Amino acid sequence: MIKLLGRIRRNMKFIKVYLGVGAYDKDSDILVRVLKKYTDDKLYKVDYITPEEIIDGKLCSDTSLLAIGGGYDLGLIQSLGEVGMTNIKNYVHSGGSYLGICSGAYFACDRIEFDKDGPLEVVGDRFLKFYPGCGTGPLFKPYDYTCRKGASAADIDFIEYKPLNIISNDDNTKGDKFECKSYFNGGCYFTECDEIKSNNNVVILSRYLNLNNTPASIVYSKVGKGHAVLSGPHIEYDSIDIDDGDQDVIDIIPHLKHSITQRKQMMSSILKNLNIKVLED
Repeated sequence: MIKLLGRIRRNMKFIKVYLGVGAYDKDSDILVRVLKKYTDDKLYKVDYITPEEIIDGKLCSDTSLLAIGGGYDLGLIQSLGEVGMTNIKNYVHSGGSYLGICSGAYFACDRIEFDKDGPLEVVGDRFLKFYPGCGTGPLFKPYDYTCRKGASAADIDFIEYKPLNIISNDDNTKGDKFECKSYFNGGCYFTECDEIKSNNNVVILSRYLNLNNTPASIVYSKVGKGHAVLSGPHIEYDSIDIDDGDQDVIDIIPHLKHSITQRKQMMSSILKNLNIKVLED
């Protein structure tokens, strides 16, 4: 029995959620809870990782996924520095997987344009460049760092792709297509130039249905030997995560409750595309 437990521990993989400057504690906590919900605790240990640990090289071959959720991308840059960002880049290019949501998505684009020409403007090139285009936002409403009055329920669609065969846009890689509502607060859309449209290493998984020209809301990129999924909407959020009496989001709650089944299907598909074994219902 002891030998068996030892083998299990040796074979255990890690899913790491960033916790530190640049990420909101609540968003990191939600990500940990959701990733535990979708994975087998005999296969994966879901835990936090700090910027200091990333700088020290703690992203290793035993790490199956690094996830960075909502926050502010300038804080990520400040806390990780060039060494930490280089370690993340090398980890993914060497075969690791990266999930970036909201701020974590901006952070992993080639360039960002946040509130351009507005009071909160953050514009510039970015280091990771997992998506070869620009992350542009915020959308729907002006963003406010101090409250959730800029939040909304985004109408998005989603196309399932067969896991790890996603770099092909052939119809035989596609699965179900469905629509759902997802919590949104300050996120981005992903620009698509002709070069990106012809890039077989990039696949648009989802689009905003209630915006002109239905821009990309969730994207997949094959990055070296690894994989990255970036999402403008907070795909990890459920209604319980905002059901706290805040009048700014009370109208969003019914929309999230109505789409819970579709969001589960979406999250499961995304994790499979990131080479994560998912618990099946």
